[in-house]
Amino acid sequence: MSRQSLRGAGFRNLALGYVIYRVIRFIPSLAPPLWWSIPANVVTP
Repeated sequence: MSRQSLRGAGFRNLALGYVIYRVIRFIPSLAPPLWWSIPANVVTP
């Protein structure tokens, strides 16, 4: 594998990990009593 493809794979894995983290963090907001917190959870990293 070339260095560039390894770098691309590393970036992809990092981005995928961040998306998974955001989804897991967002799941509790889907409960109706917590809907008011959705805008804050979408914007806050």
